[in-house]
Amino acid sequence: MEIKPILNNILFTFRDEIKNNNGKRVLSQETDWGFEITQNIDSMLQNPQIGIIRYLGEDAKKEGLEVGMKILIENMMWTEEFNVDGEQLWKTDASKVIGIVDE
Repeated sequence: MEIKPILNNILFTFRDEIKNNNGKRVLSQETDWGFEITQNIDSMLQNPQIGIIRYLGEDAKKEGLEVGMKILIENMMWTEEFNVDGEQLWKTDASKVIGIVDE
């Protein structure tokens, strides 16, 4: 399915994977050494998070954003998760982006 967000809307995934761990949702990140680091999802709500842009509205493109960029998003400035073709997505807008992450 092709999605074309309107205005300055951004659909993104989080850089860190969200998994179910014994019935609880956790953020999971794998290190370069292959170790898996998990943290409680509640900590996600207290801090800005890195997202990867999947779909981008035309007005957000005017802000210099591009699909595939990693962005730092203000904490709690995204919607609840929704699924499109099996991919977990969240929505935010360009005004909630703190900056571009260069890793």
